[in-house]
Amino acid sequence: MTLAATSRDATRQLVAAFKNSPALLGASALANVYVTSVLLSIEPNASWIVVPLVAVSVYVLDDVTDRIGGDDLEVEPRSREAFYSRPVLVAIVAVGGYGVAVAITAVVGDAIAVGLTLVPGVAGVVYSLPWLSIGDAGRVKEVFLLNTAVIAAPTAILGTLLPVALSPDPVPTTATAALVVFWFVRYAVGVETCNVPDLEADERDGVSTLPTRYGVETTRRLLYAGDVVAIIVLLAFVMPESGPLPVALMLPVLGCSMALTYYLTRPRLREPLCVAWDGLHVVMGAVVAIGVTVAAIV
Repeated sequence: MTLAATSRDATRQLVAAFKNSPALLGASALANVYVTSVLLSIEPNASWIVVPLVAVSVYVLDDVTDRIGGDDLEVEPRSREAFYSRPVLVAIVAVGGYGVAVAITAVVGDAIAVGLTLVPGVAGVVYSLPWLSIGDAGRVKEVFLLNTAVIAAPTAILGTLLPVALSPDPVPTTATAALVVFWFVRYAVGVETCNVPDLEADERDGVSTLPTRYGVETTRRLLYAGDVVAIIVLLAFVMPESGPLPVALMLPVLGCSMALTYYLTRPRLREPLCVAWDGLHVVMGAVVAIGVTVAAIV
Protein backbone atom coordinates (compact mmCIF):
# COMPACT_ATOMS: atom_id res chain seq x y z
CA MET A 1 0.00 0.00 0.00
CA THR A 2 1.40 3.41 -0.96
CA LEU A 3 1.87 6.26 1.47
CA ALA A 4 -0.91 8.22 -0.24
CA ALA A 5 -3.34 5.30 0.05
CA THR A 6 -2.41 4.80 3.70
CA SER A 7 -2.97 8.49 4.35
CA ARG A 8 -6.39 8.40 2.65
CA ASP A 9 -7.40 5.34 4.67
CA ALA A 10 -6.30 7.00 7.91
CA THR A 11 -8.25 10.13 7.00
CA ARG A 12 -11.38 8.08 6.28
CA GLN A 13 -11.05 6.32 9.62
CA LEU A 14 -10.59 9.65 11.42
CA VAL A 15 -13.61 11.19 9.71
CA ALA A 16 -15.72 8.09 10.44
CA ALA A 17 -14.66 8.21 14.08
CA PHE A 18 -15.82 11.80 14.48
CA LYS A 19 -18.89 11.76 12.22
CA ASN A 20 -21.95 11.82 14.48
CA SER A 21 -19.63 10.96 17.37
CA PRO A 22 -21.53 10.97 20.69
CA ALA A 23 -18.68 12.95 22.26
CA LEU A 24 -18.76 15.56 19.49
CA LEU A 25 -22.56 15.82 19.70
CA GLY A 26 -22.33 16.25 23.47
CA ALA A 27 -19.74 18.99 23.10
CA SER A 28 -21.90 20.70 20.48
CA ALA A 29 -24.92 20.56 22.81
CA LEU A 30 -22.85 22.08 25.63
CA ALA A 31 -21.72 24.87 23.31
CA ASN A 32 -25.37 25.50 22.38
CA VAL A 33 -26.29 25.91 26.05
CA TYR A 34 -23.26 28.09 26.77
CA VAL A 35 -23.87 30.46 23.86
CA THR A 36 -27.56 30.68 24.74
CA SER A 37 -26.66 31.49 28.35
CA VAL A 38 -24.30 34.25 27.27
CA LEU A 39 -26.81 35.78 24.85
CA LEU A 40 -29.60 35.77 27.45
CA SER A 41 -27.35 36.66 30.43
CA ILE A 42 -28.16 33.43 32.27
CA GLU A 43 -25.81 32.21 35.00
CA PRO A 44 -24.47 28.64 34.68
CA ASN A 45 -26.97 26.05 35.87
CA ALA A 46 -27.73 22.33 35.65
CA SER A 47 -28.69 22.61 31.98
CA TRP A 48 -24.96 22.61 31.21
CA ILE A 49 -24.91 18.97 32.37
CA VAL A 50 -28.41 17.84 31.41
CA VAL A 51 -28.50 18.98 27.77
CA PRO A 52 -25.27 17.22 26.66
CA LEU A 53 -26.26 14.09 28.58
CA VAL A 54 -29.65 14.00 26.85
CA ALA A 55 -28.09 14.66 23.42
CA VAL A 56 -25.65 11.76 23.77
CA SER A 57 -28.26 9.38 25.21
CA VAL A 58 -30.82 10.05 22.47
CA TYR A 59 -28.23 9.72 19.70
CA VAL A 60 -26.88 6.42 21.02
CA LEU A 61 -30.40 5.00 21.39
CA ASP A 62 -31.27 6.02 17.83
CA ASP A 63 -28.05 4.47 16.55
CA VAL A 64 -28.78 1.22 18.38
CA THR A 65 -32.28 1.20 16.86
CA ASP A 66 -30.79 1.62 13.38
CA ARG A 67 -28.45 -1.30 13.93
CA ILE A 68 -31.15 -3.58 15.27
CA GLY A 69 -33.44 -2.51 12.42
CA GLY A 70 -30.78 -3.35 9.84
CA ASP A 71 -30.33 0.12 8.34
CA ASP A 72 -27.58 0.46 5.72
CA LEU A 73 -24.66 1.64 7.85
CA GLU A 74 -21.35 2.87 6.55
CA VAL A 75 -18.02 1.21 7.30
CA GLU A 76 -16.98 2.32 10.75
CA PRO A 77 -13.78 2.47 12.77
CA ARG A 78 -13.08 -0.57 14.94
CA SER A 79 -13.52 1.46 18.12
CA ARG A 80 -17.17 2.18 17.31
CA GLU A 81 -17.84 -1.39 16.14
CA ALA A 82 -16.55 -2.60 19.50
CA PHE A 83 -18.67 -0.03 21.34
CA TYR A 84 -21.84 -1.34 19.68
CA SER A 85 -20.93 -5.04 19.85
CA ARG A 86 -23.46 -5.42 22.69
CA PRO A 87 -26.31 -3.17 21.57
CA VAL A 88 -28.71 -4.12 24.38
CA LEU A 89 -26.14 -3.20 27.03
CA VAL A 90 -25.35 0.06 25.21
CA ALA A 91 -29.08 0.87 25.08
CA ILE A 92 -29.46 0.20 28.82
CA VAL A 93 -26.55 2.52 29.60
CA ALA A 94 -28.01 5.23 27.34
CA VAL A 95 -31.43 4.93 29.00
CA GLY A 96 -29.70 5.13 32.37
CA GLY A 97 -27.90 8.30 31.27
CA TYR A 98 -31.19 9.82 30.20
CA GLY A 99 -32.71 8.83 33.54
CA VAL A 100 -29.90 10.63 35.35
CA ALA A 101 -30.57 13.76 33.27
CA VAL A 102 -34.28 13.67 34.12
CA ALA A 103 -33.49 13.09 37.81
CA ILE A 104 -31.13 16.07 37.92
CA THR A 105 -33.77 18.28 36.34
CA ALA A 106 -36.44 17.01 38.75
CA VAL A 107 -34.24 17.89 41.73
CA VAL A 108 -33.22 21.39 40.64
CA GLY A 109 -36.19 22.40 38.47
CA ASP A 110 -39.96 22.25 38.22
CA ALA A 111 -42.43 20.25 36.13
CA ILE A 112 -41.84 22.46 33.09
CA ALA A 113 -38.09 21.78 33.22
CA VAL A 114 -38.72 18.03 33.51
CA GLY A 115 -41.13 18.20 30.58
CA LEU A 116 -38.54 19.99 28.46
CA THR A 117 -35.97 17.31 29.33
CA LEU A 118 -38.36 14.61 28.14
CA VAL A 119 -39.03 16.27 24.75
CA PRO A 120 -35.96 14.86 22.91
CA GLY A 121 -36.61 11.37 24.27
CA VAL A 122 -40.21 11.38 23.08
CA ALA A 123 -39.07 12.78 19.73
CA GLY A 124 -36.42 10.06 19.48
CA VAL A 125 -39.05 7.34 19.95
CA VAL A 126 -41.33 8.99 17.40
CA TYR A 127 -38.40 9.35 14.98
CA SER A 128 -37.01 5.82 15.12
CA LEU A 129 -39.78 3.31 15.70
CA PRO A 130 -41.87 1.86 12.83
CA TRP A 131 -45.32 3.06 13.87
CA LEU A 132 -46.10 5.51 11.06
CA SER A 133 -48.19 4.87 7.97
CA ILE A 134 -47.72 7.70 5.47
CA GLY A 135 -47.39 6.38 1.94
CA ASP A 136 -44.56 3.85 1.92
CA ALA A 137 -42.96 5.25 5.08
CA GLY A 138 -42.96 3.19 8.25
CA ARG A 139 -40.98 5.67 10.35
CA VAL A 140 -40.89 9.43 10.75
CA LYS A 141 -37.20 9.06 9.87
CA GLU A 142 -38.26 8.28 6.29
CA VAL A 143 -40.70 11.21 5.82
CA PHE A 144 -39.44 14.23 3.89
CA LEU A 145 -38.76 17.33 6.05
CA LEU A 146 -40.57 15.84 9.04
CA ASN A 147 -37.47 13.73 9.70
CA THR A 148 -35.31 16.85 9.84
CA ALA A 149 -37.81 18.80 11.96
CA VAL A 150 -38.10 16.02 14.55
CA ILE A 151 -34.33 16.17 15.07
CA ALA A 152 -33.84 19.94 14.93
CA ALA A 153 -36.86 21.11 16.94
CA PRO A 154 -36.29 19.12 20.18
CA THR A 155 -32.60 20.00 20.12
CA ALA A 156 -33.36 23.70 19.73
CA ILE A 157 -36.13 23.65 22.32
CA LEU A 158 -34.13 21.86 25.02
CA GLY A 159 -30.87 23.74 24.41
CA THR A 160 -32.60 27.12 24.58
CA LEU A 161 -35.50 26.72 26.98
CA LEU A 162 -33.98 24.50 29.68
CA PRO A 163 -31.37 27.12 30.69
CA VAL A 164 -34.24 29.62 30.80
CA ALA A 165 -36.47 27.29 32.84
CA LEU A 166 -33.70 26.70 35.40
CA SER A 167 -32.74 30.37 35.66
CA PRO A 168 -33.89 32.17 38.83
CA ASP A 169 -33.87 35.50 36.98
CA PRO A 170 -36.32 36.78 34.32
CA VAL A 171 -35.21 36.31 30.71
CA PRO A 172 -36.33 38.41 27.70
CA THR A 173 -39.14 36.57 25.91
CA THR A 174 -38.54 37.88 22.39
CA ALA A 175 -34.86 37.01 22.38
CA THR A 176 -35.62 33.57 23.82
CA ALA A 177 -38.18 32.79 21.12
CA ALA A 178 -35.78 34.09 18.46
CA LEU A 179 -33.02 31.83 19.77
CA VAL A 180 -35.30 28.79 19.50
CA VAL A 181 -35.83 29.71 15.84
CA PHE A 182 -32.12 30.40 15.35
CA TRP A 183 -31.01 27.05 16.76
CA PHE A 184 -33.79 25.20 14.92
CA VAL A 185 -32.59 26.59 11.60
CA ARG A 186 -28.96 25.88 12.49
CA TYR A 187 -29.64 22.26 13.38
CA ALA A 188 -31.90 21.77 10.35
CA VAL A 189 -29.06 23.01 8.14
CA GLY A 190 -26.69 20.66 9.94
CA VAL A 191 -28.95 17.65 9.48
CA GLU A 192 -29.33 18.26 5.76
CA THR A 193 -25.60 18.96 5.40
CA CYS A 194 -24.85 15.53 6.83
CA ASN A 195 -27.56 14.00 4.64
CA VAL A 196 -25.47 14.84 1.57
CA PRO A 197 -22.74 12.21 2.18
CA ASP A 198 -25.50 9.77 3.23
CA LEU A 199 -27.38 10.30 -0.04
CA GLU A 200 -26.85 6.81 -1.52
CA ALA A 201 -27.53 5.00 1.76
CA ASP A 202 -30.69 7.06 2.33
CA GLU A 203 -31.94 6.20 -1.15
CA ARG A 204 -31.42 2.49 -0.45
CA ASP A 205 -33.17 2.75 2.92
CA GLY A 206 -36.09 4.77 1.54
CA VAL A 207 -35.25 7.85 3.63
CA SER A 208 -36.45 11.06 1.96
CA THR A 209 -34.20 14.11 2.45
CA LEU A 210 -33.38 17.30 0.59
CA PRO A 211 -30.46 15.65 -1.26
CA THR A 212 -32.47 12.57 -2.26
CA ARG A 213 -35.40 14.72 -3.43
CA TYR A 214 -33.70 17.66 -5.12
CA GLY A 215 -30.03 16.79 -5.55
CA VAL A 216 -26.94 18.31 -4.01
CA GLU A 217 -26.89 21.63 -5.90
CA THR A 218 -30.44 22.63 -4.95
CA THR A 219 -29.81 21.44 -1.40
CA ARG A 220 -26.77 23.68 -1.23
CA ARG A 221 -28.82 26.73 -2.25
CA LEU A 222 -31.46 25.95 0.36
CA LEU A 223 -28.77 25.60 3.03
CA TYR A 224 -27.42 29.03 2.08
CA ALA A 225 -30.94 30.40 2.57
CA GLY A 226 -31.14 28.73 5.98
CA ASP A 227 -27.86 30.31 7.09
CA VAL A 228 -29.07 33.73 5.95
CA VAL A 229 -32.34 33.32 7.87
CA ALA A 230 -30.42 32.34 11.01
CA ILE A 231 -28.18 35.41 10.75
CA ILE A 232 -31.15 37.74 10.20
CA VAL A 233 -32.95 36.33 13.25
CA LEU A 234 -29.81 36.74 15.34
CA LEU A 235 -29.22 40.34 14.28
CA ALA A 236 -32.84 41.51 14.35
CA PHE A 237 -34.23 39.84 17.46
CA VAL A 238 -31.36 38.64 19.67
CA MET A 239 -28.72 41.36 19.41
CA PRO A 240 -30.98 44.15 20.79
CA GLU A 241 -31.17 42.17 24.06
CA SER A 242 -27.72 40.54 24.15
CA GLY A 243 -25.64 43.45 22.94
CA PRO A 244 -23.32 43.40 19.92
CA LEU A 245 -20.26 41.60 21.33
CA PRO A 246 -21.43 37.96 21.53
CA VAL A 247 -23.29 38.25 18.23
CA ALA A 248 -20.22 39.74 16.55
CA LEU A 249 -18.17 36.81 17.87
CA MET A 250 -20.67 34.33 16.40
CA LEU A 251 -20.83 35.84 12.92
CA PRO A 252 -17.42 34.58 11.64
CA VAL A 253 -18.39 31.02 12.60
CA LEU A 254 -21.70 31.40 10.78
CA GLY A 255 -19.70 32.63 7.79
CA CYS A 256 -17.61 29.45 8.01
CA SER A 257 -20.83 27.44 7.87
CA MET A 258 -21.67 29.05 4.54
CA ALA A 259 -18.14 28.37 3.31
CA LEU A 260 -18.51 24.68 4.17
CA THR A 261 -21.80 24.57 2.27
CA TYR A 262 -20.04 25.86 -0.84
CA TYR A 263 -17.88 22.72 -1.03
CA LEU A 264 -20.72 20.20 -0.69
CA THR A 265 -20.69 19.58 -4.46
CA ARG A 266 -17.25 17.97 -4.14
CA PRO A 267 -17.86 14.28 -3.29
CA ARG A 268 -14.52 13.65 -1.59
CA LEU A 269 -15.08 16.51 0.84
CA ARG A 270 -18.63 15.67 1.91
CA GLU A 271 -17.80 13.40 4.85
CA PRO A 272 -15.13 15.75 6.28
CA LEU A 273 -17.49 18.71 5.79
CA CYS A 274 -20.18 16.94 7.79
CA VAL A 275 -17.73 16.39 10.65
CA ALA A 276 -16.55 20.00 10.37
CA TRP A 277 -20.14 21.25 10.54
CA ASP A 278 -20.78 19.20 13.70
CA GLY A 279 -17.73 20.87 15.21
CA LEU A 280 -18.75 24.41 14.27
CA HIS A 281 -20.90 24.93 17.36
CA VAL A 282 -18.00 23.79 19.53
CA VAL A 283 -15.83 26.37 17.79
CA MET A 284 -18.56 28.98 18.22
CA GLY A 285 -18.74 28.28 21.94
CA ALA A 286 -14.97 28.53 22.28
CA VAL A 287 -14.79 31.80 20.30
CA VAL A 288 -17.59 33.37 22.36
CA ALA A 289 -16.00 32.19 25.62
CA ILE A 290 -12.59 33.61 24.72
CA GLY A 291 -14.02 36.88 23.40
CA VAL A 292 -16.29 37.48 26.39
CA THR A 293 -13.49 36.63 28.83
CA VAL A 294 -11.02 38.96 27.13
CA ALA A 295 -13.61 41.75 27.03
CA ALA A 296 -14.29 41.31 30.75
CA ILE A 297 -10.57 41.52 31.57
CA VAL A 298 -9.97 44.56 29.38
